[in-house]
Amino acid sequence: MFEPPTNGQTRLQGNEIQLGLLLYGDAINYLPYFTYCFERLGQWGLGRNRSRYELDSVRDVFNDYTPITKGNTGEIIKRPQTKTWEDYQSMAVEMGAVTRCQIEMLTPLRVKQGGQLQNQVNFDLLIRAIIRRWHLLCKYYSFEEYKNIELTELLNLARTIPSGTLNLQWEERERYSRRQGQRMMMGGMVGIMECGGELEPFLPWLLLGQDLHVGKNTSFGLGKYIVKCK
Repeated sequence: MFEPPTNGQTRLQGNEIQLGLLLYGDAINYLPYFTYCFERLGQWGLGRNRSRYELDSVRDVFNDYTPITKGNTGEIIKRPQTKTWEDYQSMAVEMGAVTRCQIEMLTPLRVKQGGQLQNQVNFDLLIRAIIRRWHLLCKYYSFEEYKNIELTELLNLARTIPSGTLNLQWEERERYSRRQGQRMMMGGMVGIMECGGELEPFLPWLLLGQDLHVGKNTSFGLGKYIVKCK
């Protein structure tokens, strides 16, 4: 999954652009192929104007942005750090007692309820979106050992967590679909929501969701958020 710049930057000329790449499961073994493709794309050019670029470096975001390639050659010299469910649990434990969280939606969050896209979101809906995303990844990447995590009690508890201050607004985005020959609208919610209460059971899931992205169209970088807890 690609993570495009969250500042809306689209022009390459004279600028440096940081592009995120998330690989799940055994896909990490194909990282050298991805770096090679990035290099070749830079030679061919991107977009209608075929804007060219050079690959400057590849860095590990889970390890303090440590370089994992030999200069700008794209040659992998160090395997990037990975995260497991147990890592997120450990991170949550290290955070200690948490009673309030602020969740900032950086790219449009598109979630459905009753078959309809929602223009507001509460804590319960967000947790369900994270778990749904997790289940899909477990299914397609064969994380068999995680499929049977008991979640009934957690989902029931999520309904009791009030959503405090909501400062969310709808942001419309669009992309051109070559397959359909038309522009596609991909709007969703951006902004900040706050929640408080017995949050400790949800911390591993909130931390997980930061990296997975949630909701619809995550492959286009949508559904990215960051969480700050107190």
